[in-house]
Amino acid sequence: MKSRSMGYLVVSLVVASLSPQLMGADYSKEMRKAFEKAFKGDFKQYQFFGTPVSNFGVATMYPKPATGNAVDLTTVGLFGNPENWWVPLSLTDADRQSLLNALRPSGETGAVAFQLDTSKTFNLSAVLPGLAKLLTASGSVSWSKKVTVRLSADTMINRRIDWTVLADDVTPPPKIKDSVLRHIGAKDFVITTGDVVLNNYKASLVVAKNLSVDEKAQLDSAWKAFSSGSKLDVSFSSGEDGNFQITSPKPVVVAVFVGEPPPGAVRDAKQNRVVPAPLSQKSIDSIALHPGEIPSDQGTR
Repeated sequence: MKSRSMGYLVVSLVVASLSPQLMGADYSKEMRKAFEKAFKGDFKQYQFFGTPVSNFGVATMYPKPATGNAVDLTTVGLFGNPENWWVPLSLTDADRQSLLNALRPSGETGAVAFQLDTSKTFNLSAVLPGLAKLLTASGSVSWSKKVTVRLSADTMINRRIDWTVLADDVTPPPKIKDSVLRHIGAKDFVITTGDVVLNNYKASLVVAKNLSVDEKAQLDSAWKAFSSGSKLDVSFSSGEDGNFQITSPKPVVVAVFVGEPPPGAVRDAKQNRVVPAPLSQKSIDSIALHPGEIPSDQGTR
């Protein structure tokens, strides 16, 4: 098994026959339906990604738009990623995870069983665009008709930022590094205040039985190249005997709510609800296509 860092999280690829009704369900719509079915709440202003990602979750900070336009991180980048906020930088993974868990606890309902129509499959390019790109490089085979992906997960969680914890984290001596503190003090940012994540996320590659010998060889070759060069934070199987598997140790972010923080970054009953600040569609597409890459001008400034 090989493990790589950053990016999409997708898993467990099995070979099965492909029928016409299984072609390309819309990933973001199906995730929204599964979430609303589980939580029974009003989450209309959450933005559901078109593909699974492992970052851009709760407490991701973006520059505040100069106008009422949506945040376009493809041009302005990010101010802060909570995965690397903390001081000292020598924190252990367990210490960092403890800080993150306190900052972005699950909602009142906690984890709920994830329910998705398992008869539906998703376009390969929506879930594993890197593999899809390798397969289509030759241009001679319509892989969208030969390979789709079936998804599953154990639980679904709605995480929300805890403003009191954030206030404690910035109080001297701060737990958050100076470059992030400057933006929190300047109030020149918007922030992901809530997200939706899946635990033990899995995907099964559904492959047509009628692949030719050459097509099977192309799939094997693309899988080897994908697994050896990937930046995904997952483990890969060898792909032998048609058993293509990816397993993920991290939660998968499927949706976010981005907004302006309340005054002082601490919300109480007298303060207004967080004002929505949507990501642009271009940003969502960029996140989907390049999850392990840093958008132009990204970083804590």
